[in-house]
Amino acid sequence: MNGRAQNLRDQFPWPATPLRLADPPRTRGRRPSPQRGMVLVVVLVSFVVVLATLTALVRLAMSHRQAVESEGRRLESRWLARSGAARAVARLAADAQYAGETWNIPAAELGVSDAARVEIRVEAVAGRPQRRSVRVQADFPAESVERARSTWQRDVELPPAASKPAEKPVEKPATKPIEKPVEKPAAKPAAKPVEKPVEKTSSKR
Repeated sequence: MNGRAQNLRDQFPWPATPLRLADPPRTRGRRPSPQRGMVLVVVLVSFVVVLATLTALVRLAMSHRQAVESEGRRLESRWLARSGAARAVARLAADAQYAGETWNIPAAELGVSDAARVEIRVEAVAGRPQRRSVRVQADFPAESVERARSTWQRDVELPPAASKPAEKPVEKPATKPIEKPVEKPAAKPAAKPVEKPVEKTSSKR
């Protein structure tokens, strides 16, 4: 037995220093690396910055779109107010008693998706019978909270033809047609009696 063990020792000699098992890794109480914490903070900060930038860009685009739409509604209402003023002037030229109206314009006539409303008010000017004060208010769209409103007001001079009241035509009494006298045929001249020659008779004694 001793000889066999000796042979094994000769074949597999033991190291000069005894082997020592490695210590198991310590997991409890180990502090995280400061570099890993800094990387996590940088990633979070970058994500927040990117998200804030995207949110600002979206809000900017939406505000720009709203501004463009608002400007379009404002220009449309301004043109409608001018059209209402031209309509009022034309009506006053035809009728001096024109006092205004509410002009509802459907969307089909405007070529858009919303309708419009134009209110026209005409008032007499004190001391100026030849003038009228015209006030026009245009709303586009007509039924919307975000509608644009434009006004136009000016004094208009009435044309001479419209300032005078229209005179009714005087009806003339119907006249009978003049009857022409019937021309009678001219009478023929009376025929003269034909004188017969008197025959002389000679008596023989």
